[in-house]
Amino acid sequence: VFVVACFVVRVPLQVSSEFEIVPAEDAVVYSPFDGILGRCFFRSGDAVKKGDVILQFNTEERNFNLIAAKSEYDRTGALLDLTQRQSFTDPTKRSQVRLLDLQRRRTGVELERNRWFIERSTLRAAADGTLEIGDATKLEGKAVRAGERLFEVLRTDRLDALISLDERNASVLTGSGDFGAGTAPVEITLYLHARPEKPIPARIVAVSPRPILTERKLYCYMIRVQPESGDPLELRDGMRGIAKISGETVSLGYYLFRNLILRYRQW
Repeated sequence: VFVVACFVVRVPLQVSSEFEIVPAEDAVVYSPFDGILGRCFFRSGDAVKKGDVILQFNTEERNFNLIAAKSEYDRTGALLDLTQRQSFTDPTKRSQVRLLDLQRRRTGVELERNRWFIERSTLRAAADGTLEIGDATKLEGKAVRAGERLFEVLRTDRLDALISLDERNASVLTGSGDFGAGTAPVEITLYLHARPEKPIPARIVAVSPRPILTERKLYCYMIRVQPESGDPLELRDGMRGIAKISGETVSLGYYLFRNLILRYRQW
């Protein structure tokens, strides 16, 4: 009976993996230019709204340069107008007109450059959520480079679950049309450690194209799923649990043989 059952009985490929509730979108803000940070208005963990000022660069030098460039631009413009009027009666002034025009254009470029820096020196939250900025006290007065990561806003209006699937169990994904050659859908059910008695169905949003080395020194496929919870308030950022992943159905013999081989390899 057992031998017959190994060929006749079909069971779904099923594995268990840990998951963590994470924001569906991360609004990361990078430094737009080289500069020195001035004041930080929030701390990590604070709830922020879209448009709130989070960081501000030190713009004292930029403001001084802007005032100097504006003064030079006005002075050069006034001198250019005077020289243009004089050039109608004095041809020798025409060469000065060209030089003054070039000087005013160069000063105008410097003027716009300082305005550009000042306009972008105030960094705001791009979305509602929870601020993650590290040690804010160490940021004030810090010199940063263009493109350096400054802070991110963790959006809490929509949460996903991030599953770490050991690459040795990746065959469970072969039943999904987008991730393998099979046609049977992959079913995922989440069980929170805080509420282990309540199953939460979820659907796959994305799967990493290759395994990623995790903190546990394991290569895992990162599966992002969207929980289909009737009560969104029961999910909190950072919650953890166990995800049950069921793939295509296989014969009982293949299922037992596969698990035996995996255990042998672990030894």
